[in-house]
Amino acid sequence: MKRVITPDIYKDWNDMLRGIPKAVEHETEKKEVQQTDMQRYGNEMWHKATDNRDKSLVTIQAADFARFQEQLDRSGINYYAYARDNSVIMAINDKDVEWFKRIAGTPDLVPTKSNRPYSPPEKNIFGSAEYRYIPQKEYLSADRDLVLKMAEIMKARGMQFSGRVYPSGKGTLTVSHADLFAVRNIRDEVVNMRKQFASPDKAQEVGNRDYRANRDTHYYMSKLTPEQFKGVKPFLETSVSYHAVVRDGKVAFAVDKENAPAFHRALENAVRETNMLRKMADLGLSMEQNISLSPVVHRLAVEDPLLKAKLIAMRQCYLYRQNSRLPTEFHPQDRDFELSFAFWLLILL
Repeated sequence: MKRVITPDIYKDWNDMLRGIPKAVEHETEKKEVQQTDMQRYGNEMWHKATDNRDKSLVTIQAADFARFQEQLDRSGINYYAYARDNSVIMAINDKDVEWFKRIAGTPDLVPTKSNRPYSPPEKNIFGSAEYRYIPQKEYLSADRDLVLKMAEIMKARGMQFSGRVYPSGKGTLTVSHADLFAVRNIRDEVVNMRKQFASPDKAQEVGNRDYRANRDTHYYMSKLTPEQFKGVKPFLETSVSYHAVVRDGKVAFAVDKENAPAFHRALENAVRETNMLRKMADLGLSMEQNISLSPVVHRLAVEDPLLKAKLIAMRQCYLYRQNSRLPTEFHPQDRDFELSFAFWLLILL
């Protein structure tokens, strides 16, 4: 009987039949070891449960990270990081970028965005124990980011819990009755950690679209004050989809990138219309005049060139008392009354 000898490039005959050379297997094992041995930091549960579109990436020197890591861990901020060569690559919440800059002492740091698709945990469930094994169940609900930070601390302290986050932005923790008091203390602990960064003005989220529904979010910091935004908001709501955050005297918008041009046009038109209405109020026009002019003002705000040309002609009629025909849109009963409207409108342009 002739003996079959396994070629040296294979570990054994089984690998030869499977077509797995030693070198390939060695490289695969090496990659797995490298990934396993890679130093990681922060809250992995937050990283897995948070959409990449809501995260910013920053790269810092390993020595700098070691300098402020303890302060970062005491800040209440969720982050996840790994070491590569002499650098640390970090993921943090978009909303926490300014907080992070203050902690790291890097005001000029420019974050980037990940282009990797996001794969959420199954049913968005996380935790240190299966739900069914938690005795005498108690439930706590809160903002998802707060819940995920609490989960990190609870896991570090060896507590059993199961958690779930929802698209609405909320999260729930399931714990045993025996741990309920300790969990509430952890919640208060995280809230107190974050107070050092809290603004006197609580952030107000407004808009008619959840930014998480965007495929590719475009962020825009406007020059509007919160007071100016209040005047613009009713006009914006009826013309475009958007999400906005009002905080610290500023207004930031989040819109789907493909709809960004339409949003900017709608915002400019809304600002223009509110400015025109404000000027009309300053002129002391009567309620009847304001009501009659409002549809024309709206058309002017969206830069209707034909209407603008007609109004210029009307002003000329008024100024020089020429007998010309009025545009049919106005259906005038009193020629001088309508011409005076046109005159005041052209003052507003």
